[in-house]
Amino acid sequence: MAKCSFCGKEEMMAYRCSYCEKQFCAAHRLPENHECTGVEAGKKIVKKKAIEPDKKKSTFTYSNEDDFID
Repeated sequence: MAKCSFCGKEEMMAYRCSYCEKQFCAAHRLPENHECTGVEAGKKIVKKKAIEPDKKKSTFTYSNEDDFID
């Protein structure tokens, strides 16, 4: 059994936060419910990727299949 990192409640199946990697009960599984310290770091990574996209990768979007040339 795992213990909630916030309240200490024992859970059969605890939730793991993808930001701080700690385990939580159902009531504290969301970052805002367990005062997550990893959320700000996650926001910085996402913001950096949005500002500085990977220039090695090219992406093309096609609106329909008629745009392709056989």
